[in-house]
Amino acid sequence: MDRVEVEGGALEAWSVGTGEPVLLIHGAVVADAFTGMTGLPELADYRFLGYRRRGYGNSAPVVNRSIEAYACDALAVLDHYGIEQAHVVAHSFGGRIGLEVCRQAPERVRTFISLEGAGPTDLVVPSAADFMAGAGAAGAAMQGGDQQAATELLLTAIAGEGWRAAVDRVLGESWFDQAVADIITVFTQDLPSASTLSLVDVEGASMPSLVVIGADSVAYFRETSEAVAAALPTSEVVIIEGGNHLLQMAGPAAVAAPLAAFLQRHSMA
Repeated sequence: MDRVEVEGGALEAWSVGTGEPVLLIHGAVVADAFTGMTGLPELADYRFLGYRRRGYGNSAPVVNRSIEAYACDALAVLDHYGIEQAHVVAHSFGGRIGLEVCRQAPERVRTFISLEGAGPTDLVVPSAADFMAGAGAAGAAMQGGDQQAATELLLTAIAGEGWRAAVDRVLGESWFDQAVADIITVFTQDLPSASTLSLVDVEGASMPSLVVIGADSVAYFRETSEAVAAALPTSEVVIIEGGNHLLQMAGPAAVAAPLAAFLQRHSMA
């Protein structure tokens, strides 16, 4: 792991491969969510830049809870590796950060790829209340100090049953212990983080965009992704058959293929 200096400390970061740069922004819970995808032959022509966001692993603690600040961290990773422009791939909660990067520094984003990325905070979809109610058990466990139960309950709300075996096959078994250690960041920092990003800002994004949706995802993530895709003026949509919100964590090859095709069509060359 490399160390990227940011306000209040440093972020754990890494670079692998050669070719056009692709910045990876992970979501909540699982910091190493892209590990199973970056080594696939379909994506061999790209240089991947990944990092553990604040509060994950041994990265710096959160200085303030704003999406704008999280986006500054993402840009700091590009600066550290001397990258002026990159493709940006963001998963889940990381999607909100990726959209903020597009707003703050559009000239540095060649393309934006949302893997069921979160939308602006003013986007409220019909299934939001049901999803939040389902995730409430995880919050209650967290308030009770049981981080493992909170992690298990949240992932079940996100992906249904069977998520542990599916992710173990791709990431190994150590990912879960790290997720349990990091889950406090999800509830105390990520979820309460403030943002001024709005749907109007999304509609102003002009870079080519791809929205990837799992066909079997719970309604909340499908509806949010569809709304983001509708707002982005240049977006394409890909449906991953048999996929849910875990996407590249459970089925990296199914996600890598459409990503590679999209990146090739929008090459920097």
